[in-house]
Amino acid sequence: MLTPGRTSVITWSVGGNQTGAIRIAAQEHALLRIYRTRSHSEEWRDAREIVPFITTPTAFGGRRRWFACPRCANPCRVLYGGGRFLCRRCWGLGYRSQRESLWNRTLSRMHKLRARLGGSGNLTEPFPPRPRYMHHRTYQRLRARYMSLSGQSTAHLEGFLFRMRRKVGGPM
Repeated sequence: MLTPGRTSVITWSVGGNQTGAIRIAAQEHALLRIYRTRSHSEEWRDAREIVPFITTPTAFGGRRRWFACPRCANPCRVLYGGGRFLCRRCWGLGYRSQRESLWNRTLSRMHKLRARLGGSGNLTEPFPPRPRYMHHRTYQRLRARYMSLSGQSTAHLEGFLFRMRRKVGGPM
């Protein structure tokens, strides 16, 4: 889609009915986006935006191309739509882990570690055995990390329960 000289159309729908479309014309140093937008009960208005590309050097030579956010001009891989197409920071979007509590983030890390070892996400099951070609030292390091996370998870849960008891006026 981003090959210079190419024009593409992206459409989206709800319930089988097309609700929007955007035409993208790629150029050598920028991307031209043509679309219609409106806010709730307002009239439709045509929008034309030029999004320049920014290039950065890669570690082993060559260049990597990024979008320049139309608002802040920072390089980004993804532009999120709304009335305008902007980067994650300009829209105030965070990562899922930034909205998780410490306890949930710890549980997510434990699930990820178990999956890396080929185990299930069920934390009540035994810890997965060492995969066939994994070094013993690597397995022991991951197992120690899991045990540390397990202790952190318990501490986070105890802290949460303590705060809840304090809120409802129960015994401490």
